[in-house]
Amino acid sequence: MADVFIQTIGDIVTAYAKSLVEKSKQGKKLSEQDYLFLMIYLNRKRIDDLRSDMNKKLDELNENLDKRFSDLKGYVDKRFDDVQANIRSVREEVKGLREYTEKKFEEARGYTDKRFDELKADLNANMQSQFTNFREYVDKQFEGVDKRFNDLRSDMNSRFNDLKNDLNLIIKLLMEKSS
Repeated sequence: MADVFIQTIGDIVTAYAKSLVEKSKQGKKLSEQDYLFLMIYLNRKRIDDLRSDMNKKLDELNENLDKRFSDLKGYVDKRFDDVQANIRSVREEVKGLREYTEKKFEEARGYTDKRFDELKADLNANMQSQFTNFREYVDKQFEGVDKRFNDLRSDMNSRFNDLKNDLNLIIKLLMEKSS
């Protein structure tokens, strides 16, 4: 109802402005109020035209932004999937590395135990001091293996923490973008 009323008033104002323009074309003199009305009408028409152009530009901008956000979401989703795939791959590599390390450690332990038993049997009678020196050597070797294993574990933990921080940052950015 209000829209019909506003449209009717707009039509009346437009018709009156056209009648004033026709009156001016016919060479009739216009009053100051008529000039003032025409100036206001032209200003209002110009503002309406500018508003229409601005609304059109804003609609185009919104469409462009929607497309860019959609593209960004697709890119972030793909990157997130890639990161998850990389995490799975790293986990599999770590699992394989752990199994390999444990296997090699067991082999080294078996070999060392065997050699130790052989040396113990041969040297037990006369070589107690050499046996002690050899045991210290073997312990140092195991400490070296333990140190390398701990270094590897520390490096892997550091990489997992970096990856976790990167994922948390991506999630935070996604949450901020979606808000």
